[in-house]
Amino acid sequence: MNALLVMLEQASRDKPVTRERIRGMFRVSDRAAREMIERLRDSGYPVIGTSDTRGYWIAKNEEELLMFLRNYTAKAKTIQDRADKMCQTFYQERMDV
Repeated sequence: MNALLVMLEQASRDKPVTRERIRGMFRVSDRAAREMIERLRDSGYPVIGTSDTRGYWIAKNEEELLMFLRNYTAKAKTIQDRADKMCQTFYQERMDV
């Protein structure tokens, strides 16, 4: 994990580390590469990843961190809203029977 952290610290928005590079460097599956990134985030490292850059890097400043956190928390809210709607629909259909 230390090698990945070093890679990410040296990366930037302009030169992110792609999952393909992580897979090749560590000889892991795509899923394992995503899990490696999540473990770093779970440990508190501000690993930035955006769809437009197609890669990852450690936040270099507060602006990068806050931009990522806004998007990250918005995704979480969207997922929670969908889950709530599924539960509502599931139970409503059973009450209508």
